Parts: sequence; structure tokens; C-alpha cells
Amino acid sequence: MAKAKSFILRTSKSKGEVVLNFVLVSRDEELKGVLKRGIPEYPDVYVFDSIDDASLAVKDVAVVLLDGKCVVADDFEKVRQGYPETEIIYTMHNIKANVISKHLQMLAMAHSVDLIGEHRTADQIVKQVRKILFKESDASSRRIVSFFGTHSGAGVSTTTLNISKLLGNKIAGDVLLITLNPWDSGDYHYNYKKKNLNDLKVDLRGKSLNPERLKDACNYYDKTFYHLAGNKDIKLQRYFTNEEIDYLLHVALKTFELVIVDGGAHFDTAATTQAYIQGGSRFLITTQEQKGYRGNFPLVFDQLIKPTGGTSEDFGLIVNQYEPDSNLPSDSDISSELGMAKIVTIPDVGKLSKIASYQEKMLVDMGKSIYLEPLTTLANYIIKASGVKEDVSEKSEKKSSKKSWALWG
Repeated sequence: MAKAKSFILRTSKSKGEVVLNFVLVSRDEELKGVLKRGIPEYPDVYVFDSIDDASLAVKDVAVVLLDGKCVVADDFEKVRQGYPETEIIYTMHNIKANVISKHLQMLAMAHSVDLIGEHRTADQIVKQVRKILFKESDASSRRIVSFFGTHSGAGVSTTTLNISKLLGNKIAGDVLLITLNPWDSGDYHYNYKKKNLNDLKVDLRGKSLNPERLKDACNYYDKTFYHLAGNKDIKLQRYFTNEEIDYLLHVALKTFELVIVDGGAHFDTAATTQAYIQGGSRFLITTQEQKGYRGNFPLVFDQLIKPTGGTSEDFGLIVNQYEPDSNLPSDSDISSELGMAKIVTIPDVGKLSKIASYQEKMLVDMGKSIYLEPLTTLANYIIKASGVKEDVSEKSEKKSSKKSWALWG
């Protein structure tokens, strides 16, 4: 077996100073560079490209970071024997089956290894390492608000479109809705005329997207909010990378005051994972259908979210299409079962939803207070949580007054 390559990323230190070391086992050049810049508390980072005797013999080690691209979970025992009192962190990679995930989790618990989930950029891995070591905050932004569904058909697209319309009327800056669900473009609810996510693939890959181009790619709906519709290229559904979506959200924050994200229900993609990681507020939308809150989402939670430290408290619950019937689960029952605080309950509006879609209108503009009221409560919650300012200008008041006849007349 060839000997593992190793080298030291060294920073000068005072003579006689005792400094604990950091061991990184990885072949990822970007991660090496970001780690050196991102954790200056450890001046000497010993880098190896695989587990061998040398990688297990560094003195005075405080932290070992194992890259799942070149280290397997079966190595945990060997690493723990080499570093019995050291913090060991493992970045998960390419976990293709639940049985593999469970095996990895069991070994991690047995050998006291902290796990970092898949679909992270190098920067996000280092931020997560800092969170583990120093209890720092994560990579989320208050101005990114992410919505997810317990299952397809829970109403994420409809809810995000309508809440974006309300927020566009309420806040002082511009609102952007990004549809990041790779399986649903979300551009069929109205006469969408602009670019889709797949049209920006080259710009995202080359990091050439700028605020002006992003804004020009978005549809400006009724002069209230901007919308970048999702992917329409079936072959690209799983080929958006962590770096591309991270860059998109970075440019979006530079361009817009508030970013609403439709994350869909597929948590095993880079797009949805980035929506989860970066969302300052995260909402889970479900219906009374058991296939969602009792069938699909518990599997997603146990296999993808929980293993990397996620909790049910990461989400605010929205019960959608709700029908108060003793033969159906109540919103309180669903909240209790999922272990999430319910933010709002949105009632079922029957065929009105289909009518709004057919007429290419938003439900908030269809004159039903039973729908508008919970959405308004949700909008107020988002404004407070994200720290954006409400628009109290004369222009905003005239805009709200102008709409009142449509909503209540």
C-alpha cells in the first residue's frame, strides 16, 4: 500500500508556546484552504490524504476532521484508538442507502464522532466545525426564509407564491421568491415569462451571476415580488451542486431585502439541503394526509436531518388545506406528533384554489378572509423573525387601499 501523503499548514507561533494541533484527512484542496483561513485558533493543521500510521501519530491533537470522500466509517475505531481524548468530526458523503446511514450513525455513536451532513460547501463544513468546537451560530441568514413540504402536494408552491405577494406589499425592500424544488418549476401558476433556474446553470457554475443579471432573469409579478422559477431540465434535477446554490443565495441576498425559498420535499438534493442550511426561518408545510406527516417526513427526518444534529425545533409548522372534522387529525394532533410548534393553520378553500390557478391569480387576491388572515399572520411573523422593515410610506398605504375592494368587496 502506498504511503499516505502529508504536509503541514503552518502559522508562526511564539517560542515556547504550547499549541494543540488539528489533523485533517482529506484530498479536497478547497477544504484545506478554507480550513486554514476559517479556524485560526489551530495554527498547525496536519493534512493527510488517508488513514495510516503517520496520520494517527501526531502529538497534542485537539481536533481530527475526517473527509467522507476518502475515509470510511469503519475507520472510526482506528482513529479513536489513535486519539482517545480528541474531538473527531466526520463529513458524510454519498450515502446511498438507509442501511448505510444507520451503520454510520451507530459507529459514530460508538466512537463519539460528530457528523456533518452531505451537500455542504467547504465554507459550510468549516462553519459547522466551528459550531461544534466553539458553539458558534450556523450558516443561516435571517433574511432567507425557507419552506418545505412533508410530501409532494402539501402546497409549498402555492403558499410561497401567496406569502411572497403579501410580503411584497408589506416590506420596504424587494422580495425574491426562488423555486429550488428540482422536480417542480413552479412557473405554471401564472403567466411566467422569464428565466428558469436551469437557464442560469452556466452562470452559477462559473460564478458570473451578478445582481443585475439575477434581477433581469426574474419575473416581476404585479410589481409586488420577483420570482425565479425552478428547474425545467429533467436531466439536471440532481446536478445542481452545493457551490452553485450557495452562490445563487449569496447573490440573492446582495440583490434583495428578503429571499423566500420554495425548497420542495426532496431533502436529498443539494438545492433543498442549501435551503435548509441557509434558512434563518424554516417552515414545514403539511396537510392532514397521513402519507406526509406520518409517512414520508418521519423517514426524511430520521435518515437525513436528525443524523447531522437537526431537530424538529428547526421548523415552524404550517398545517395547510385544513378541514375541521372529528374523523380527521386536528392541527394540534399533527403538531404534537411532529414535535413542532404550529405557526398557522390554513383552511381548505375548496375549488377556489383551482379557480385561482386557472385565472392565473393569487389566492390572497380572491376575496376570502379565511385564507388571507392566516397568511397575514405568517407574513407578520416573517417580518419580525427576519428583521426587515415594514413599508409605512404613503405609496404602500395607497397600494393596500387599492387592493381592499378586491379582498373584501
